[in-house]
Amino acid sequence: MGCDACLPIRAGYTVSFQKSNDVKKLEKYFKDISQNQWKTLGEDMFWMKEHIFWGFTDYVHQHLDPRHVWAVEAKQRSPFENLRRMEPITVFQKMKDACGLMSSLKTSEFAHIISRLYRLITNACISLATKFYQED
Repeated sequence: MGCDACLPIRAGYTVSFQKSNDVKKLEKYFKDISQNQWKTLGEDMFWMKEHIFWGFTDYVHQHLDPRHVWAVEAKQRSPFENLRRMEPITVFQKMKDACGLMSSLKTSEFAHIISRLYRLITNACISLATKFYQED
């Protein structure tokens, strides 16, 4: 098991905008993304595949007011099914940040273990070499 940001659901997210001028700003974001990765659901809603969504959360926090953007996990064939469970996009950003923190902790822990092993092996080699040269 893992978090949604780490383990893709092979679906997507329905995203709602409470400010219509935010929707206009999205034209720049979506212009280079293939039409089969996202679709409009009216004037203030979009559905997008999951891998697009997680990058989109960063865009929202940089260029829009995230307090006015809501999202919910949704399948492409039924993007309106879970609208009552929509949450502010800030919830998803926190989840993504937490997942990134967990990944970096794992990486740093791994690096720490490798560093300790390297020191142990180095010390063992020095010890063996010292004993070898002392016997001569």
